[in-house]
Amino acid sequence: MRLLGHIGVDAAYLASGRSYYTVETHIMHIAEVRGGEPLHVTTQILGADEKRLHVFHSIYRSRDETVLATAEQMLLHVNSKESKACPAEPAVLANVKRLAAAQADCPSRRVPAGMSPCRRRRAEVYKNRHPRACPGDPRRAACLRVSGVGTTWMAGTSPAMTRRLRAFRGGHQGFGLSHEQQLVVDTVRNFVETELYPLEAEVERTGELPMETARAIQRKVMELGFYAPNIPERFGGGGLDHMTFTLLERELGRTSMALSVWWGRPSNILCACTPEQQEKYLLPCVRGEKMDALAMTEPDAGSDVRGMRCSAKRDGDDWIIDGTKHFISHADVADFLIVFVATGEEETRAGIKKRISCFLVDRGTPGLRDPQRL
Repeated sequence: MRLLGHIGVDAAYLASGRSYYTVETHIMHIAEVRGGEPLHVTTQILGADEKRLHVFHSIYRSRDETVLATAEQMLLHVNSKESKACPAEPAVLANVKRLAAAQADCPSRRVPAGMSPCRRRRAEVYKNRHPRACPGDPRRAACLRVSGVGTTWMAGTSPAMTRRLRAFRGGHQGFGLSHEQQLVVDTVRNFVETELYPLEAEVERTGELPMETARAIQRKVMELGFYAPNIPERFGGGGLDHMTFTLLERELGRTSMALSVWWGRPSNILCACTPEQQEKYLLPCVRGEKMDALAMTEPDAGSDVRGMRCSAKRDGDDWIIDGTKHFISHADVADFLIVFVATGEEETRAGIKKRISCFLVDRGTPGLRDPQRL
């Protein structure tokens, strides 16, 4: 994110192991866009303290300033070498305050058309925080314009998309939802707006979700028949196709992950387990009796999976896992962890690489430390 460079999080700062990491994102509005259209992105700081940075993003169509997507993002300042949250450097905090002050006088934002009434009400809460000024307004310079390349980027400019654009030149390809997909969207959206939105304020205020409330959400989802929607029907799940499940996830993205996680979506990799493992781990997750958490990210390895240092060595009939994982969503309430570790090396088309294996580790396993909340 170019924002980090503007506040002083440069290469030297990153080398010290400190940076801001995304802990939560709320997509407030999203619209379809024709492939190949130039877009631009604005980012505004809504609030900050010594550890947290709250920002608002907007994506616009360059030719007519139409709002296409808006999202809030909460960033946490972390020292990855110590695997814990920590205050940002004074110079960085000073830059954050300076940029926030420069953006404070930006005019109120336009509420995108096509929002549901509930989303429109939520959008109004932030109407005075919108980073865009009217075309020609000198206050526009107070906004930080960020994007993938320069100040604009092209939507869908992969080689495959380029070929499709040529085939559909002059027309607009339709992506309408089927009747079943629209029912899923409407059902999930209604549940989020009526059952989860009312709980958000208290969760944000306390940083806690009482277990009785979590279980109540879980029971209501089961009553809807939508629990474990991503798991094939042969295992007792909802069996949604990838497109429909993506639509469901998009609707759940409207609320806090602390709440949406209880709309159970077990990790699909459990479907590849042995029959015995499926009986012990997958099926209880589908029934809502257990919850899993995916443990892959490490202090020094995130998207670079083969860079992980956590390893496992065989010891007779057992494996000994040695290493640290962090940023593991809902690890504090999970009954077991799906842990990815290096177990040696293997030959690949790109040469010799680390071999990554997956282990199912029950909470309470000797040597497994209880997760620490950031």
